[in-house]
Amino acid sequence: RSESGTVALMRRAVAAAGGVLLVAGCEHPRTELVARVESEVAWGAGRTVQSVTLTVRRGGPTGPLRSARTTALGVGGERRPLPLLVGIVPTDDTDTPVWIEALGCRDPNGCTAATAAVAQRAVVRFASGQPQEVTLLLASACVGVTCGSDARCGTAGRCEPATRATVRPCDGSDAGAVADV
Repeated sequence: RSESGTVALMRRAVAAAGGVLLVAGCEHPRTELVARVESEVAWGAGRTVQSVTLTVRRGGPTGPLRSARTTALGVGGERRPLPLLVGIVPTDDTDTPVWIEALGCRDPNGCTAATAAVAQRAVVRFASGQPQEVTLLLASACVGVTCGSDARCGTAGRCEPATRATVRPCDGSDAGAVADV
């Protein structure tokens, strides 16, 4: 079986199970969003941001949950470095917006929006047949800033609609995981 056939078979199995696939990227022209989580805030074991909890929903902050994962940050073992790249592929509907939330957590085991050191959100849409990237920057100006679940922390730590997130063509980076939405 070819590599692309194997990946397609794995995708179908994961979609049927509602899980997350650990192979993906934006190197092939397909309908995909890549959430890129970066941080200006000190991250890693013993730092301000020790993990990232990434949540993906369809439609908005109260829409159907499609993926929720916590990744411990750092080097070695089960820890991962930043940037954290997660591919998001549609299962069927490419018209409904995707709500993405990245929480920078003080605890290596994750957090909630209420306990996060810093949060960032985006509400974006797929572009049919095009891999795109949306960066969720855990900005130092946003530490301790609380925005509504439909808002993001913008420049100078001010809340703005999450729909203002910038989506750009993929830079060719491989995503570390894929969430089927």
